[in-house]
Amino acid sequence: MQLLRKMWIVLGLTFGLAACAPVEVSTDYSSKVDFGSFKTYAWYTEDINISRDSKQQLDAALDKLIRAEIESRLGSKGFSRSESGDVDFLVNYVVSSQTRIDLQTYHTYSGNSSDFVYTRGDGVQFGNFEASESDHYEYREGTLMIDVIDPATDKMMWRGVAEKRLDGELTDEQRAALVSEVVKKTLGQFPPR
Repeated sequence: MQLLRKMWIVLGLTFGLAACAPVEVSTDYSSKVDFGSFKTYAWYTEDINISRDSKQQLDAALDKLIRAEIESRLGSKGFSRSESGDVDFLVNYVVSSQTRIDLQTYHTYSGNSSDFVYTRGDGVQFGNFEASESDHYEYREGTLMIDVIDPATDKMMWRGVAEKRLDGELTDEQRAALVSEVVKKTLGQFPPR
């Protein structure tokens, strides 16, 4: 009974934390670039916003949603999108998801026994022993990578990578809110200070 209670607590904590899992953001950039002089940008013209692990094209609705959110966030920072002419930087993104496994091991018993004891992993035992059990949980982790590229050299100047544990199927409203949260947190670190 106590083992069953421990398992429910672990399951509850695991799924509860997944639902409110934070967006983890990391960035990398060239310290030689003067980001303070940037004013205009354009989208990178090569179509490389394909999920690298599956090599499948994004659905058009998600692509439109991500692009609109990136443009909105850059606009709120004072950057203007240009369709033609010289620009200060190019923007591109890549989105992907992959299955992850979370392994949890916990001790279920430790001590002496004067009788035979059966444990799930070790079978029948007699005497001194320790027992532990492991459970694994599969989940999807999504990644959004936003690149700022030098238009003259085609080299990356800044990259923001956001990762978040995904919670099953999302409604259109939940999907829009998730994209907004992830792009906001990622571009919250651009330009670097």
